Amino acid sequence: MTGWEVGLRLNGSAAAWQIFSHLYPHAALAAAPVHVVRPGETLFRIARQYGVSVEELARYNEIRDPAQIRAGQRLRIPTGGAKRGSSAREGGAIPAPQTGRPSGASSTQKANGDQGGNPPPGGESRGGIVALTFDDGPDPATWPGLLEALEQGRARATFFLEGARARAHPELVRELVRRGHQVENHGWSHQEPAPNGEREVRAAIARTAALLRELTGRRTTYYRPPGGLRDPSVFRWAEAEGHRVLLWTNIGVPDVPPPAPGQLASRMAAHAYNGAILMLHATEPRTVQELPAILTALRQRGLRPVTVDQLMQALAQVTAEPPEAGTPGDQDSATDDKPATKEEDGKPAGNEAENKKEG
Repeated sequence: MTGWEVGLRLNGSAAAWQIFSHLYPHAALAAAPVHVVRPGETLFRIARQYGVSVEELARYNEIRDPAQIRAGQRLRIPTGGAKRGSSAREGGAIPAPQTGRPSGASSTQKANGDQGGNPPPGGESRGGIVALTFDDGPDPATWPGLLEALEQGRARATFFLEGARARAHPELVRELVRRGHQVENHGWSHQEPAPNGEREVRAAIARTAALLRELTGRRTTYYRPPGGLRDPSVFRWAEAEGHRVLLWTNIGVPDVPPPAPGQLASRMAAHAYNGAILMLHATEPRTVQELPAILTALRQRGLRPVTVDQLMQALAQVTAEPPEAGTPGDQDSATDDKPATKEEDGKPAGNEAENKKEG
């Protein structure tokens, strides 16, 4: 997987996988859908599959001669083409996510509905997986209800914890791991990194990482800046400490301040899609109260909550490069591209398992 562009093969056809992970050095939230050319495909056939014109597809990829494309070549799909071209879903393959997601905070109202927070039209999900993440904590006031709701909903989540709180409540951190949740880095306190320099930010990341590793037995690999800060300097500093910055996709659907009772679940589900990264606050009592309804709403849309690691493992498996032309399995290998997130008795397999109020 190079940068943000990944190719996804589903049952012998190509589809677009779009994921919103804020990974340095890129500052945009949206990935460009990519089609990996298969042996025998023509530009006309690919354009028709995605509902775009040959001229548009050629111009978008700076192709001067439409007849000169080769197997294995990556073609970026113009905006709007991915949704029309990603209809294949057979044999348990992961469906391609919906398009039309925001590419940054400035796109919130346009992509996520009107100013009243109503969901955008036509956002039906066709199933898949979402990474459920929580910021802040651990907090002894909300932890029991939060973990019980996740257990009852057979969901696994990723918790971005503050080092200072983790030091004060180490047993709550260990309980996360015991229940199969993933623990990641939210810095030492909830102070935004912007006013601080490189030394302070890196020290906070490193200090928290060392503590969480001591408590959980595993290294943290993701860092979420308090306040969701999008600062290239912070991305570089996090990378220097062995972390990638990870934000979220449910922009414009905050749980802080809490919306009217009953609205959070429907809004979260309406803005969720296969490959989404959802963020909630683990220290908000209203969020904990509505979590069972949120999990139910996601499952009604065919979306299964998993950890960030599980989502990335599934992405890595389905974005494997196609074999070279003439190699064994070239025609049929795509049928094996299934996510490594199978359930056993309804529970995701195998992984262990914060952010100032949004805005």
